[in-house]
Amino acid sequence: MSEAKFTKGKWVLNSNSHGDILFICPESDYVICEIRSAIGVDRHNAKLIKTAPEMYKALEELLSLTLSLQPADDHSNYDPEADADIIRARAVLAKARGE
Repeated sequence: MSEAKFTKGKWVLNSNSHGDILFICPESDYVICEIRSAIGVDRHNAKLIKTAPEMYKALEELLSLTLSLQPADDHSNYDPEADADIIRARAVLAKARGE
């Protein structure tokens, strides 16, 4: 798994005088992206986009925890590498990293 290259940390929403929504990294005041003339559904999409870094981190931690709960001496037939949910979680994380 490669390192995530997106802007880490909590993103905040702001707007400019034209009503555009700005996504800002508060540690640097860096504008990550903007949605021009955001109205209606755009505002709901902005809230989803804003939480993307937190969702990525949560999924990464949940995947790690899930894999760590499999005991080394487990003699069941469970194979986490073949588990559809594990495969899907890894694929989503890879997609977010641009892989």
